[in-house]
Amino acid sequence: VKIFIVDYFDQRLARVAELLPAHALPVLRTVKFWVFSDALIGGQTQCADYYEKRPGSPSSAGIPESVGGGIRWNGSFCPSSRRAAGKGSDVIHELAHAWDDLAYNPGDQKVNGQCPVTDWQPPSMSSTSDYSSSMLGMVNCENESPVTDAYFSARRAGLHDHSYASWNHAEYFAVLSEAWFASGHFSPHSRVELLDYDPVGAAAVEAAWKVVP
Repeated sequence: VKIFIVDYFDQRLARVAELLPAHALPVLRTVKFWVFSDALIGGQTQCADYYEKRPGSPSSAGIPESVGGGIRWNGSFCPSSRRAAGKGSDVIHELAHAWDDLAYNPGDQKVNGQCPVTDWQPPSMSSTSDYSSSMLGMVNCENESPVTDAYFSARRAGLHDHSYASWNHAEYFAVLSEAWFASGHFSPHSRVELLDYDPVGAAAVEAAWKVVP
């Protein structure tokens, strides 16, 4: 089992290194990885979770600050999860969080926990949803970046209401990055579909990954 888990991540990391921009790789290679044979993340059996490096973020999740900028993987669940079919989409998803945190939009524009302009709570979803409680209470700040602007634009237009991308701008960026570089679980699944469905979001994601740290 351990050999399979290592092989699983080796293959996906190698594949992702071919898909993501070369200038992003030095930053992404600083991201720490922890793989557990079985682990609950956010009280649920999920594939992975990225812990932001922003001050206070890891401690707010009840874990040491030293894990900031790292990804915890559930090694027994990820290989069999529905996202494994995305040819590295699960890895791209978490590394998109890392890129957002470390290079694209480092720092936090909230002042004393409040958004400078507007906030928007995640939508209500069925209790049977895979993501029914993991993101509740997260606040989205408008006017932080082109990606957040695209996220709010999509929410107002009713786009991605069926998708994890609707939860907050961080998940919006990560889910759309899956489609942009590989094959996402949620529709739109591919770059072509994304450009047709949410051209504003597609342009924001493309530009975000072109940022040179």
